[in-house]
Amino acid sequence: MHASGNDQGSDRDFLGIGWALHPDVEYLTISRRLIEDEADYFEINPEALWKPTIQRGKTVGLERSEFHETFAAIARSSEKPFVAHGLGLSLATPLFDLAVRPGATAEASRAAAWLERVANDASVFDFRWYSEHLGFTRAGGLNAGLPLPIPFTTEVARNVAEKLRRMSHVVPVVAFENSANLFWLCSTDAPRDPLFAEHIARDEVNFMCTILETADCRLLLDLHNVWVESINLGFDPFGFVDLLPLDRVLEIHLSGGSDSDPSWLASGREFRIDSHDGSVPETCWELLDHVLPRCVRLRGVILERLNGTFTADDVDGLVAEMQRARNACRVRRDAAPGPRAPTRPLPSGGDFEELSNFVVGALVDPDPISRLELPPHTLSEASLGALATMDADGFAVTGLVVRKLRFERLYRACDAARRAFDADPGAFVEMFESYERQVPATAWFPEEEAMLFEHWLGQSRG
Repeated sequence: MHASGNDQGSDRDFLGIGWALHPDVEYLTISRRLIEDEADYFEINPEALWKPTIQRGKTVGLERSEFHETFAAIARSSEKPFVAHGLGLSLATPLFDLAVRPGATAEASRAAAWLERVANDASVFDFRWYSEHLGFTRAGGLNAGLPLPIPFTTEVARNVAEKLRRMSHVVPVVAFENSANLFWLCSTDAPRDPLFAEHIARDEVNFMCTILETADCRLLLDLHNVWVESINLGFDPFGFVDLLPLDRVLEIHLSGGSDSDPSWLASGREFRIDSHDGSVPETCWELLDHVLPRCVRLRGVILERLNGTFTADDVDGLVAEMQRARNACRVRRDAAPGPRAPTRPLPSGGDFEELSNFVVGALVDPDPISRLELPPHTLSEASLGALATMDADGFAVTGLVVRKLRFERLYRACDAARRAFDADPGAFVEMFESYERQVPATAWFPEEEAMLFEHWLGQSRG
């Protein structure tokens, strides 16, 4: 795949302003005006349209869910383009380990099943491109449910580039999305200066530039993610985007979010969460105007809003946001890209497989901070160094989000859990904490989580 060529249409083929679709009847009903009258194209998360094929308590494959045909009908009736935005490919998780460990072999099989399903979906939706979140969602067979921070090392860049190259064999045009991290995993052999956050932000940009060159891919620039990181980690968002190769930007995401509750942390600190549950902040609109002239190969802008976070009364505001984005793109004047700084060699890094296994294992624990404070002495010096530089508050909030996602998977698919929670939320929270401690968080799909819970419930009662 070549970023300069195989774009299923010219780089000048601007699709317009799009709307992210979710497999939720109420969401699709409320946003009908956006779907039918406002959106120029649609973005879907392919794995949200899949369900596991379960036999004898094990997932043996993936198949289409009941919403697959709903979205296919939208594609047929609207005749509007579709793009894919993945979450679970887990770009940084290595496909293979030199020692051919069982976990790595399982990851290769899982990634192959993912790619096979995307290829099947591409035959239906004719995806113009496929993008994926930068980070890792899985490690050691455990699932965190959201993309986690990664060290900016050659080892991790190689993992990411390999997954993107494999995806480009399925959908020729591929991109990765910049992160919305609440903490960084810093390499211990990276140089330091007094402006720590600004320095690490430059390291992050250099890392992304390395992937863009190595994988010959494109960038999905999420402006709310930039703002989230700038607030939580302490750097200038405008300076950050100015360092990016904006001529590589394929698509821009606009969304909103919310602030964490100060009571979540003993410090009382608040974090910005990329929760897609609010209006686009004014700073993000300013960032859009700032970057547009240099995004000379931009193919589309997506407005994101999570299902369950708005009502029919909010639709006028969403329409206004789409129109504002359309007007911004209409009046933009392409500018020559600024001089691009050469990428700097990345640090080699330590054992990412070891580090990622620990991070996910701690985050899926009901008390991640206790795990962080007492990491096993068997961890390498590089891994211990990365953990020592981590923002513990950001790690704690990330752990809360991970647990929330596991609860939502369970509540969505398991009738027994839903009835127990609705009848007595307090008692169910205690039950859920016991379940978390005793049952590893291996599920990605809600149906898998329900299967694990029902099996655990049967054993605990038996």
